[in-house]
Amino acid sequence: MSDRPLTIAWITPERIEQGEHGPLANRVDVRLRAIAPMTFLRDQGHVVEHYALPDWPVWAAKEEFYRRDVHVFGKLFGHVTPVIEEIRRRGGKAIIDVCDNVFCPPEDGLRAFYDAALPQADHVVAASESLAQVLRTRVGDKVTTIADPVEGTRRPARFSPAQGDIKLLWYGYPNGVRSLVASLPNLAALGSAMPITLTMITAWEPVSDLRQRLEQGLPNVRLNFLEWAQGVTEAALSACDLVIIPTQPTPTQLTKTANRVLTALIHGRYVVANPLPSYQEFADVIGLTDDFVDAVRWAVERPTEVQGKIAQGQTMALDRYGLPVIGRRWERVLSGCLSVRQTVDSP
Repeated sequence: MSDRPLTIAWITPERIEQGEHGPLANRVDVRLRAIAPMTFLRDQGHVVEHYALPDWPVWAAKEEFYRRDVHVFGKLFGHVTPVIEEIRRRGGKAIIDVCDNVFCPPEDGLRAFYDAALPQADHVVAASESLAQVLRTRVGDKVTTIADPVEGTRRPARFSPAQGDIKLLWYGYPNGVRSLVASLPNLAALGSAMPITLTMITAWEPVSDLRQRLEQGLPNVRLNFLEWAQGVTEAALSACDLVIIPTQPTPTQLTKTANRVLTALIHGRYVVANPLPSYQEFADVIGLTDDFVDAVRWAVERPTEVQGKIAQGQTMALDRYGLPVIGRRWERVLSGCLSVRQTVDSP
């Protein structure tokens, strides 16, 4: 690790606003994979400057931008190869942080940007180990896994659903609504087996057709469609009994992180989810299954046991994915880029 403070430029796909209680961003990748590690690194004495990709014409023309030890690029919504080439020409290091499998639908709209930039990067960070495996087939061993940190403050574990109405919650990006639609038979069976209310949070306008399919396919379920905004998910987590995370075994879904599991647990809520590689380590504390009816029924019949599992999951989440843990990993990777002798995957 470097024996002096690092100077770091962090480039994100959207601007970061300064709120009353700290920096804010709408995109979860910016919150978890930029704001969080930047905050940790600054607390450790490193100098971190933020640059927004929409402002590229301004900062890419400034000499001071290139006077950083390391440049970290978040999600690429444009060709950054010329900037990376200039960074390296001046002796700097460029890292690309990849949080989605951009090589397969529906995330592959950005593929051309990554195909051009990844070979030029000094190092690549992947948000999950399964995503890292995909990336290694393309760029070799210069890939390190750094997971998303826990977002939110630990809340009391609670599971005491009312027998007449079990409140379920789903939240995610619009692309994730496809998994809800694909899970309609499972969700309809759940609605037939017990009285449930399902609240769903996303940006609904891009997927209004899928919303209609949910309304038509779940006539026996009380549905609430909420538009995502700052604070909406936190309020819904406080009001729900249980979080559901239906997924499909597609190349993009199989490389997803566990951030939605972490968010639910840290807010004190139980999770029922389809199995994904990144969820496997939580198999003892969440309902990891393809049979949502059985998993929800099991939980409802054992509220005390479920509450204990939530508390255990919260401890796991903080021990493995708390910001100090994830932040130190970022610090090792960034420092390691400055020394060929450094093994950035060391624990």
